[in-house]
Amino acid sequence: MEEDKYSLDGLKIWKGAHVLMLIIHKEIERFPPKEKFNLSTQLRRSASSVANNIAEGYGRYYFKEKNYCFSVARGEVLEVVSKLCEAKDKKYINKELADKLISKYSTLVKMINGYIRYYNRKVKRPQ
Repeated sequence: MEEDKYSLDGLKIWKGAHVLMLIIHKEIERFPPKEKFNLSTQLRRSASSVANNIAEGYGRYYFKEKNYCFSVARGEVLEVVSKLCEAKDKKYINKELADKLISKYSTLVKMINGYIRYYNRKVKRPQ
């Protein structure tokens, strides 16, 4: 099945990032209207960017391209965490949920790092 190699459903790190993105998008709806074009937009974009860069990296052929996309995703995770801390401090999101999401994003960073190491070993292995 040729089209299966283009499916992201079997990619655990993408699924995790996608679920987290959906949760964040839902929570953003509760932010005050004054944040519509500030924190809400920044958090929405960075959460989406994590999943999008994982997908893009997965679709790239060359290791350097994959590594670059996964590195960008890792950086976006830290931006999401920073924005979640800001939302928590401003009381736009409750502490328990923010801490849970931050913990899940920390796990996601570890998974991204593992994926980068996996591809690095795969490239260095003699064919």
